[in-house]
Amino acid sequence: TNASGDAALGNGGYGVRIIGASNNTVGGLIAGYRNIISGNGRGLSIETITATGNAVQGNYIGLNLAGTAALANNGSGIELEGVGNTIGGAATGAGNVISGNKFNGVIVTGVTSTGNKVQGNLIGTDATGTSALGNSGEGVRVIDASKTLVGGTVAGARNIISGNNRGVTFEGASTGNLVQGNYIGTDITGSNALGNSQEGVVLLSCSGNLIGGTVKGSRNVISGNTNDGVRISGPNATMNLVQGNFIGTKADGVTLLPNQGAGIDVFGGFNNTFGGTVATAGNVIAGNGYSGALIQAGNGNALLGNSMFSNARLGINLNRHDPFGLIANDQGDPDPGAN
Repeated sequence: TNASGDAALGNGGYGVRIIGASNNTVGGLIAGYRNIISGNGRGLSIETITATGNAVQGNYIGLNLAGTAALANNGSGIELEGVGNTIGGAATGAGNVISGNKFNGVIVTGVTSTGNKVQGNLIGTDATGTSALGNSGEGVRVIDASKTLVGGTVAGARNIISGNNRGVTFEGASTGNLVQGNYIGTDITGSNALGNSQEGVVLLSCSGNLIGGTVKGSRNVISGNTNDGVRISGPNATMNLVQGNFIGTKADGVTLLPNQGAGIDVFGGFNNTFGGTVATAGNVIAGNGYSGALIQAGNGNALLGNSMFSNARLGINLNRHDPFGLIANDQGDPDPGAN
């Protein structure tokens, strides 16, 4: 940016680039350590398997100095390929504001990328967390990486992931990843919609990931999004768990804050579980603009112990071809519907 931090004067490539280096800190926990990384060809990059233990904390990435308007990096705000790096953190002042960028807020890539954390950030909002300032792509996008923790079970680890194209997306070989304790599609209070323009969470042909959980603090609020709350699709979308979340309500779990599509939408996923048999596993899926759970295609998916109410259509809909109501089972029919 320029010296006053209110206009772009960008570098043609990255603002900050770490290649194969470890244990560096970009920013810090107090306001005076903040970097403004904006207006560049790309924002910040951490690259290769030997890039370990780096921390990116307290920065504005894609915004002006005041944190009120976009000064977009033309690519993603943060690109991450490495092991055990942290974007933000649970400590006071650790979170970054990553907003207004022309591609994703944070993208984590590569089968060798594992054990990275994205915590305590505002991704797609202004610095107050009350107004949308979305990234044009996903808020957080994970491709082929494993054991990424998005959020956490303590309040300081919560990300606000709102105002983007999609909130959180996992793709390909991504496995063992966790999304916990976040507000996805709401403002920082969990009471007002700042919806992502498509889905809140997408699992695309990936397996073995956990959205929410059964332990205290693991619940996500996935509400206010323009399309589905959670969407699972693709032939390799299997063995994922969606547990303990509020999907379509405010953070109180009662007051409606609808996703405009279905609460949960499965199109081609197999053997995924929504809810569970222990008391804390069930999701609250309420108030959504379509069905609570729409299982369009795919076998062996389990809906257990959830509370579904006030959705615009059926609580559980297993019918791809007639989404407006019930139809009879039709044994031997070659259609690909879930029933």
